[in-house]
Amino acid sequence: GNLAHALLLLPPFYFKRPNTCGEQFDYGCKTFFRNILKECEVLGKPVFLYNFPFHTGNSISPQIYGELCHEFPSTIIGIKDSSGDMGLSLSYKKEVPQLGVYVGNDDRALDTLKAGLDGSVTGAASPVVELMVGIQSNYTKNKLQNCETLQNAVIKWGQIRNQFQSDICVAKIAFPLRGVDMKADCLPPLEGITNNETLVEKLKEFINVELLKHTDICNVTTVSTTTTTTDTISKTSSNNTSSNNTSNNQGFSTRTIHAGQPHDPITGSVVPNIVLSSTFAQSSPGIPHGITNVH
Repeated sequence: GNLAHALLLLPPFYFKRPNTCGEQFDYGCKTFFRNILKECEVLGKPVFLYNFPFHTGNSISPQIYGELCHEFPSTIIGIKDSSGDMGLSLSYKKEVPQLGVYVGNDDRALDTLKAGLDGSVTGAASPVVELMVGIQSNYTKNKLQNCETLQNAVIKWGQIRNQFQSDICVAKIAFPLRGVDMKADCLPPLEGITNNETLVEKLKEFINVELLKHTDICNVTTVSTTTTTTDTISKTSSNNTSSNNTSNNQGFSTRTIHAGQPHDPITGSVVPNIVLSSTFAQSSPGIPHGITNVH
């Protein structure tokens, strides 16, 4: 329990909502959540509820969310909604305006911000997280054209993923292409595409061409080693980096800066590494370790 700084709590699954149960099933769901939330309250662990009906078969209603937030005000700190229903996400925000509502839909990251919600939590776009961070960064500066450009790039990334078996498998193949030490393999039944040469070539082309093309407007490339994070896009920290694939026709200033930068003692990297993680140590909720600038 002490290893976790916060929890993401799904509704019960396997037993899908029976049509004949009606309100009794809602009561059962609240009991399920209460039992776990009481334990989290004792442990002092903050919790995000997680609505993902595609996988669980059960959706968290705004009413249940509101009642549980009222009952556990110091434990529940928000909700991640992967339902794909923006109206439902907005209902969560209306029910408890002071808590964060994060949408699990990469293709609607910009729409999420425009709707006044708190942002997106990405899994599938983690290998190209600069794009997601760039959407939020540009949005805060009211550079909407840049946001649209980056959102379109995220959609293109999604179109590549959707041609194959699993977001998880595609991500595991893409991470090593970004220089992350990760095996490009998946356990059954998520397997069978790790040796797909067509996929690998498409991912390489996106990383080396499409991603690199948008580096200037992602706003995560600086010469500073200061870590920049976002609480509204991806819940992922970026150590302000460009793509691993640099070319010899870069500008004079870039070559000069890189020549004067110290390298990472572990990886040898001159450009600070991207931290492709969704979980970071915190001294207390909302106060992460090692982060000097939080946007």
